[in-house]
Order: sequence, then structure tokens, then C-alpha cells
Amino acid sequence: MRKTCIFSWFGYLINMNERFKLIKQAGFDGVLLWWSDENIDTDGAKEKQPELVLKNDLFIENIHLPFSGINDLWIDNINGDHYEKMIINSIRQCDNFQIPTVVMHLTRGDNPPSICKTGLNRIKRIVDTVENLNVNIALENLRKPEYIDYIFEEISSPKLGFCYDSGHNNCFTPERDFLKD
Repeated sequence: MRKTCIFSWFGYLINMNERFKLIKQAGFDGVLLWWSDENIDTDGAKEKQPELVLKNDLFIENIHLPFSGINDLWIDNINGDHYEKMIINSIRQCDNFQIPTVVMHLTRGDNPPSICKTGLNRIKRIVDTVENLNVNIALENLRKPEYIDYIFEEISSPKLGFCYDSGHNNCFTPERDFLKD
């Protein structure tokens, strides 16, 4: 039978255990988690969520990394170095929690930094990390498909995949048929 999942955030400020109970009661089998500390006051520590998911007889399909500093990945500076380390640390956490997939954006906003070797090399190191662990990484479509195209042209790995977001596609790039590509 097909498994169904839902993103753990569905619009209401309730504690995570109650949220997971409601998700299970609604008939879902699994969840997608936001993997960040920015909502720690309402959601608690992200590292506690996998246990709550399992306690409620659900599984974790993937986690979504925060993207507030993602453009720094393309800039040769200390912020980009820190962001790369955050991604790699999150991937290692996923491996520890047996979460199979990490989803991430490559850019944010309408005017990200230019495509460059700095960003490519950081993504290569991120992909090298997943290749040595039991984790996959999926790049999600957003406003600038040329970044996804560039990465997939430059990096080939069975651990590197694509996360299709139909809302992003319809809102930002309706002329692009990602599913056909």
C-alpha cells in the first residue's frame, strides 16, 4: 500500500507531540521535518523530533534544511564556510537518526550571487559527505532553475537527487517543465 506523508508544519502553533498525534489520526504514515533551530520556542529542539515521530507510529520521509543563508554558499567568505558546515552537520545528524533524505534549496530570492566555482566546490563537498553516509540529498526547485541545471551538469552521484515542488514551479517558473526534464 502507498505511504502518505505531510510536512509537519500545517499552520497551527501546537507542540510537536500533539502535532504528530494529529497527523497520525488524520491517516498519514510519515512526516517531513523542518530541520532548524529557528522555531525552537514552539517546536522544541529539532533533535528531539525524530523520537516523537517514532513514538506516534510515523516515519520520517526527509528533513528540509533552512535556507535563510543559502546564498552565502555561492560567496567566498566566512558566512559561506559556516553555512556549508551547518549543512554537513545536519546531514550527519540525519545519518544518526536514520533519516534517509535531506532537502535543500540552492538559492534564495530573485537576485542570488552568480553561479561560481566556490558554490560548486561546496556542493561537491556536501555530496561527498552524503556519499559516505546512509543519506541522500535532494535539490529543490525554486526561482532560479539554472543553479539546479549547473549542479546536475557538474556533479553526478547516485546520492544526489531532485525534489520537485509544484507550488514553486507554478509560482516562480511556470514556463519550465521540471518533470519532463
